[in-house]
Amino acid sequence: MEAMRRYADVRKAVEAAAEPLWRKLGPRAANEAAVRPPSPPGAGENRWSLRASPVPLPHVWPPDEVSLLDIPVFAYCISGRIADGERQAAPFMRAVVEVRSGDVVGIEPLAAKFRELGVQGVQPVPAAHWEQIETGILRLREAVAAGALPDAAAAAEIRNGYGAFLRLNGLIAPELEGLQPTFARWLGYSARAPVSP
Repeated sequence: MEAMRRYADVRKAVEAAAEPLWRKLGPRAANEAAVRPPSPPGAGENRWSLRASPVPLPHVWPPDEVSLLDIPVFAYCISGRIADGERQAAPFMRAVVEVRSGDVVGIEPLAAKFRELGVQGVQPVPAAHWEQIETGILRLREAVAAGALPDAAAAAEIRNGYGAFLRLNGLIAPELEGLQPTFARWLGYSARAPVSP
């Protein structure tokens, strides 16, 4: 099988491709929508930025001959007034990406308006969790590239990796579920009933 581009590099390409739409919808709209009292002196400014999802979604599920991934793009804000969290907004677009090359083949707007979700707590993530998540992403990409459901071992790795990510990112998780509900059901994940540890 042809080697796949590193997912970290794919995310960077997606963020670059998303930048023009972000400039139209993003920082100005974000700051207008997020009406907040001024930050206290020394607290720093609220700066909204875009972020390609740390986990991709399959374009279709079960996989077929269309070897594409969807990578949602959402916004986040580091605020000087929040010590252990970040404000997040709903995905406003998704990039459609060829699974092997990582080339962005399409950009699809998801929202005409900025929609803030709330504050997501942040904490150091153990290396073992990141390894589990990265393995899940790799197995998903392999299944999409093959155009077939993964075998039992790979399916377990996908479910474990995505489950770990969704448990750590409860604010954005229901948004991702809504973008690919068939895949979310296959994972066994629901925003109302998270994957058990």
